Amino acid sequence: ALPQLEKILADPEVSLRIEAALATWFITGQAKQTGVLVKALGDKSENVKDAACRALAAMKGGAKQAVGPVADLLDDKDLRLRAIITLGEIGPTASKPIETKLVKLLDDKDGEIQLWSAFALWQISGDAKRTLKVLNETLGTEKHYTQSIILLGEMGTAAESELPTLVNLYREEDIASDRQALAVAIKKIDPKLAQKLGIK
Repeated sequence: ALPQLEKILADPEVSLRIEAALATWFITGQAKQTGVLVKALGDKSENVKDAACRALAAMKGGAKQAVGPVADLLDDKDLRLRAIITLGEIGPTASKPIETKLVKLLDDKDGEIQLWSAFALWQISGDAKRTLKVLNETLGTEKHYTQSIILLGEMGTAAESELPTLVNLYREEDIASDRQALAVAIKKIDPKLAQKLGIK
């Protein structure tokens, strides 16, 4: 398939070039086509830039050379959230200056920006303290309640200090979807505790 993908990387249609670059990464595990995605980040179309970010996020640490261009999108109000999520997925290979930018976003007026910036900080630095503080606060809001639960679960054992809160919420929750989200989060953080609570 690689020779065919090489041809598509030169296709006039940018969305096809993005998909071909990502497919090449999945097949080879080599980030040699990251430049195609970085170039797409400069496209005029918001949808194209969003698609490029998603592809880079899927590459995780393999997309480290795209950190700077993705971080530039933090100033774009329409793509800021996507950029934050992408930087988090790229993870520890993102640099200290990126952490500094994300820390500033913890005080953003938008709760969703706060939540995802906090999660991205943990993904990049491995330090859960600031992240848990923010997620604990967003957990108390109706708008970001479910997403906060999900992200705490994604943190696994790093979110162990939040277990008492999650267990209490699980016992009291009467909305089936949120109760399920709580069950999944508890199981990811502490499988043995989940078993004791009857969570399968």
